[in-house]
Amino acid sequence: MAQSIGVGSTPFGFTHWEVFVYVAAGVPTGGAPLYFQLDSKNAWSAFNWPMAAFMSGVTLNSQTDQVTVQLLQNVNLSGLPGAEIIVGYGADADEMLASARFRTVFTVPSQ
Repeated sequence: MAQSIGVGSTPFGFTHWEVFVYVAAGVPTGGAPLYFQLDSKNAWSAFNWPMAAFMSGVTLNSQTDQVTVQLLQNVNLSGLPGAEIIVGYGADADEMLASARFRTVFTVPSQ
């Protein structure tokens, strides 16, 4: 699955901005969802804060830049209906969260 992220609202007048890209998954359980994170080695683990970065040193040169990332290669999600894949970016995990630079990019369909 290829996913594009954009700069969104970033500091005014920047010439380039190096960011980290973060990937998480929320899996419904009937109660509070379970959350996982995807690291740079394409390994899923329990969600911890600060999050492990999926990509680092991604350079964005303008507020309209798009970066395509490959997610969920060779992953079978069919047994996780309703699971949400969330992608975010920022100077670090705290800045990403504070600036709300994350969104759900895919929800596993119900069968």
